[in-house]
Amino acid sequence: MGSRPCHAANSATPSDSATPATDSATGNIDVVEIEDDVPATKKRKLRSEVLKDFDLISVNGVWKAKCKWCKKHLCGQTRNGTTHLKNHLFICDDRILERV
Repeated sequence: MGSRPCHAANSATPSDSATPATDSATGNIDVVEIEDDVPATKKRKLRSEVLKDFDLISVNGVWKAKCKWCKKHLCGQTRNGTTHLKNHLFICDDRILERV
């Protein structure tokens, strides 16, 4: 297993110096081991029913949700939630006309 030492500071503020942090009372250096062989996390499944009416696409490095009905691009980053996408479906003329 590959691991490398990482020096942790004893104070709450980060240190800009290249020297390791030492405990002023004992003079000990704090060393934290970091695992390099940690498996990558698995992507989560998108669970919202609203996303069935949208295609997630990347536009200039930003995720957008493209409406399958009117082709409008809305913000599609996962941290923004899906309420705005649901609200769009209520006012999307192309979807309303198709459902009639």
